[in-house]
Amino acid sequence: MTLESESKDDDDNTKISKSINSPKDNILLQKDLDSLSQWSMVSGLDFNALKSFYMSFRKDGASPCEYLLNGSRVKSVSTWRDLGVTFSQSLTWFNHYVHIIQKAYAKLSLVRRTFSVHSPTHVKKMLYLTMVRSQLTYSSQVWRPMLIKDIESLERVQRHATKYILNDWEFNYRSRLVALHLIPLHYFFELQDIIFFVSYLKHPDPSFDIYEFVSFSSSCTRSATHSK
Repeated sequence: MTLESESKDDDDNTKISKSINSPKDNILLQKDLDSLSQWSMVSGLDFNALKSFYMSFRKDGASPCEYLLNGSRVKSVSTWRDLGVTFSQSLTWFNHYVHIIQKAYAKLSLVRRTFSVHSPTHVKKMLYLTMVRSQLTYSSQVWRPMLIKDIESLERVQRHATKYILNDWEFNYRSRLVALHLIPLHYFFELQDIIFFVSYLKHPDPSFDIYEFVSFSSSCTRSATHSK
């Protein structure tokens, strides 16, 4: 089966994407959906049209087109959660921040209910790193916050957690981080970016070309352009 659109399969999900620049592209995308529908029926693996949806990213305010799958209309959504990351039609990460912060607080509350403030510090720290911080940092290379308000919203979770871990509501945040050998979350995000970048430089992946996003300069001056 040959498709005009880009396609990707993971777990039990099939995704296709296409840049729409003209009405012809809408027709081609619909043809791809028809091809997928026919393939699924022949293979005995029918797509569930009720669980299928599409998201449109547009600069203008025009209404998105309608598409059909197995004769049923594919619904349009404004947010979509994929592999633990919430994508939004607005191309912002606000909904993702809200989700992971709520989930992190829920995990932190569970830890605090199960382990009192008098539990060993190293145990509470380990629980925080594995159950709470992991919620706040998963795939941060995709969505790392740039606005101060978003950074502070995420950092606030760790502020609360360090007070609980040390059972200390008097020391300032920096002192608590030093005592626990932790770094602020925004530094941790930067660290993950660097590790990701170096990893792909050393071990290129044919599915992701890191050089599409960065360029290098032979100049040694700090004012030279080092990245796009």
